[in-house]
Parts: sequence; C-alpha cells; structure tokens
Amino acid sequence: MKKILKCTECGKTFTLDDCELPEPRTINDGTKHERIVCDSCFDLMWDNGDIVNCVNCGDWFEPSAISFHTEKIGNDIFAECPN
Repeated sequence: MKKILKCTECGKTFTLDDCELPEPRTINDGTKHERIVCDSCFDLMWDNGDIVNCVNCGDWFEPSAISFHTEKIGNDIFAECPN
C-alpha cells in the first residue's frame, strides 16, 4: 500500500510516485515548522522567492524560519542555518 501524503501548501494529496525525487519536498526540515509540499508548490515557491536553499546543508527554508543574524559580504547575504 502506497503512503499518501498531503501538501501543506495547496492541500493536494500525492504519493511518492508523483514526486520528482525519491522523497517528498520538505521545507523547514529539522524545525518546528517543518512541512511537506508537492513538486508543483515547491517549484512555485522557489520561483516566487518564498523559499531559500541553505548552501551548507542543502535543505530548503522559508525566510521566516531563518535567523536574521545576517552578515553581508559583497552582494551576498549570509544567515545562520535554522537546522
């Protein structure tokens, strides 16, 4: 029996067979605001700048989950990873 997941963004149900990756897209992984989104919502959130990728751990986070203890170097802004 396939595990049925529910997107926390749009509410659509999906299985791992519907995912591009072998696992569902997780946002805010390792935090109390962790949630799973479908591939369509993930792509839309990425296009809209609603999520950012941590270059250190590779996880995806909403800006609200990121510590605003930031440092600017050139045109880049660095923040502590919430995970």
